[in-house]
Formats: sequence, C-alpha cells, structure tokens
Amino acid sequence: MTRTVEDIMTRAVVTLREEDNMLAIAEGMHAYGLRHIPVVDNGKLVGLLTHRDVLRFKDSEYTRGRARDAIEDRRSEQTFVASVMTRDVQTVRPETPLAEAAQQLVNHKFGCLPVTSADGTLQGIVTEHDFLKAFVDHLKAG
Repeated sequence: MTRTVEDIMTRAVVTLREEDNMLAIAEGMHAYGLRHIPVVDNGKLVGLLTHRDVLRFKDSEYTRGRARDAIEDRRSEQTFVASVMTRDVQTVRPETPLAEAAQQLVNHKFGCLPVTSADGTLQGIVTEHDFLKAFVDHLKAG
C-alpha cells in the first residue's frame, strides 16, 4: 500500500491573513516553534510566511542603536503579512504519494508543503519534521 501525504500531514494548522501585521508574528513563531505559517483568504491558500521571510524582513532594517526597538515595533506594526510572505507556493494534495512529496522537498530545498484540495482550500501542511517522524516510525516497525 502506497502511503500518502494525508497519512502524515498536520491538519490543525495555525494560519495568518494577508492583513495581519508583523508586530507579534516573529516572536510568536519562535515561542511556538513554528517555521512555516500558511496565509489564507476565506480558507484558500494565498501564500506562506516562513522563518526565512521573517529573517529577511528583520534583516532589512537599517536602523541601529537605542531607538531600534521602538522603531522596529512601529515598522512591524505598519508592515503586513502580504508584503513579506512568499506567494506562488508549491502545494500537494492529500492523495499525493509520500515519495513524490518528499522528492519535491529535496529538489527545491523546501521545509514544508501546504496541502490543499483541488480548489485551493488549505487541508493541512506536511513538513520535514513530519517526514522524519514517519521515517523513524518506519524504522521502529522494522
């Protein structure tokens, strides 16, 4: 039996909206150990905010010194997810074979693939961690 993405994907996914501001997102991602957050509009995937996107946003700051934190907070408050997120995200369907999805991760050096239905509705997410966990379970089963 061929295992599919549906067998290992995470269904309960934290999501963002394009109009969310960046003020608390970076800290929240760090606090909860999130490296990828799908961005949705009425349940449909429109982008992905990754830890790399957040790092690029933070690294683009040119202000340093004592006023940095206040300026960073103000800038983050005025910057919306839509301007930082990755668009045109590669996705997989729940019925995609695991080997095919894993190959996409390897070929493109992705950390995750959002899982969508044919109409683009977010169904879940499959991450490197999900694959590693499945591999460990496979090794233990023997």
